[in-house]
Amino acid sequence: MEAEAILQLEKVRRAAKRRMDEAEERARVQRVKDTATEARTTAMLLDRREKAVAAAAVAVREKEAAAALRQEALDLGPIAVDPAWEIELVELGEKLAALRSQVE
Repeated sequence: MEAEAILQLEKVRRAAKRRMDEAEERARVQRVKDTATEARTTAMLLDRREKAVAAAAVAVREKEAAAALRQEALDLGPIAVDPAWEIELVELGEKLAALRSQVE
């Protein structure tokens, strides 16, 4: 009877050890998965950050280019229009009317 109890106890110990080993293996596999997920997430966040920094740099360059164009326009001074443009426009209108009448 004592031998059976010892065998039964040993059987229970081996089963408990097997379950513990299985649980440790599942935990190890989960840690590996978690580590891989964290690495992918970190890589994705770094990629997003690099893209955001690049986009910000492009925006700054575009803003500076627009400011340079605006300054260049201001440096050119006010818009000057030839006072004869109205006369030239009327003459062009008359020529167009004459050409249309020839076609008809």
